[in-house]
Amino acid sequence: MKPYYILISLLLYISCKSQPKLKEGERFYKEIGWTVSFPKDQTFKNTDQIDSLQRETFKKIYDGQGKEFKGVPYKTIFFIAEGYNGFNSTIEKYDTHEYKTWQQLHAADRAVILSNLESFKANAILKDSSTTFETIDGLKFEKFSFQLFAASNNMTMTSHWYAAEKNGYNWVINISYVDEAAGKKYFDILQNSRIEK
Repeated sequence: MKPYYILISLLLYISCKSQPKLKEGERFYKEIGWTVSFPKDQTFKNTDQIDSLQRETFKKIYDGQGKEFKGVPYKTIFFIAEGYNGFNSTIEKYDTHEYKTWQQLHAADRAVILSNLESFKANAILKDSSTTFETIDGLKFEKFSFQLFAASNNMTMTSHWYAAEKNGYNWVINISYVDEAAGKKYFDILQNSRIEK
């Protein structure tokens, strides 16, 4: 169900290791051993509120399909939304009974995202999409990039969806922006982050 979360997040823009010593503005996410340095004045959305909204949304989807809702298996670790620009990350412990490997889960997520992007055709045009690989502090991520053009307000949103497996988690980082300066800020934060080996 993570692909629905990623699309919803676009619309909203719309372990035993000790914690490392943090400098001002740094946050440490212990599940994946990730240290991120944010600008000192950075504001964040309430992740508990976002996850609660997702649970209610998915429950309605499952109820409508006559299926039992078992809960959302992932959590938001941070969420930044600044106008039409955003930067967020989620982690998910995936069910090995449903997907034998992380690659299978990731392929399923990506297929649903592509399918849902097609459903935006009435309101937006998918201008471009590509898949590449990018290494961030030694960890290899698959990076899926796409651009959506909304003719109603002559706006193009660029999104980059990074995904990797780390410590048994399906880890996703999403950067979406209309303003190139905001996109550069988010990329700089990501590239300067540190990941425990």
